[in-house]
Amino acid sequence: MHERWTVLDQQYRTEIHRFWRYSALPPELLAALDDGWLGLPGRALAIGCGLGTELGHLAERGVSRTVGVDRSS
Repeated sequence: MHERWTVLDQQYRTEIHRFWRYSALPPELLAALDDGWLGLPGRALAIGCGLGTELGHLAERGVSRTVGVDRSS
């Protein structure tokens, strides 16, 4: 393992990242879904998705394929 740690590496190393999540979905995402802006069914890619809460909601609302990538997973 490389011994040079950045600030982000340090946060993952100390498990601070476990608290990087919101308790509610972003209002911008909900508005985009309600306005039909996303054009369902569709696909969604989330880089830095954390727990994937937003992707789960998108899948429930009809997004046909969701993929999430996060450094902590």
